[in-house]
Amino acid sequence: MPAGGPPRSRLITGVFHYGNPLNQSDTLIFSDEFIDIKFSVLEKLIDFHIQNKTNEGIKINWDELSFISPDGTASRVNHSSGIRVIEKGNPQVPTVIPPNTKISDSLIPTKNIYYSYDWNAKDLFPGENKIIYNDKEFGIYFPIEIKGSKKEYTFKFKINVSQTTTVPVNKIR
Repeated sequence: MPAGGPPRSRLITGVFHYGNPLNQSDTLIFSDEFIDIKFSVLEKLIDFHIQNKTNEGIKINWDELSFISPDGTASRVNHSSGIRVIEKGNPQVPTVIPPNTKISDSLIPTKNIYYSYDWNAKDLFPGENKIIYNDKEFGIYFPIEIKGSKKEYTFKFKINVSQTTTVPVNKIR
């Protein structure tokens, strides 16, 4: 570990392909000595699988996570296994991932959840003309707590609206 402890923030930049069908995308992966995390970006939400690689529990405080839209606006998220949609604005109970285990969940910006005869969600990237999002970035601010210390991750993804398939970039900046 470098002098002064682990870095405060790590960035991953990957390419998310917004093509046909809209609900499929590349899988975006990040790994360090604490976690392995894999994202799949869907039309209305972001699925993820996170592995705790440590011998200590890792805490996720869901109320601290944010979706960062292509215009740079951060907004609260709800996770799919934590709260009923009717209570979308209420505090979310933190999750502890035991040592050397994993969980799977989904994130959706809270502001995208609405009621119209039934609970629904808006697209992550609204509008019919998705080309306006080409080459823009969005992200997830994903802090976790390990041994009582907060470790802040920011995962950034570049949007590619073309039909071209390429391998996601897994870089730590």
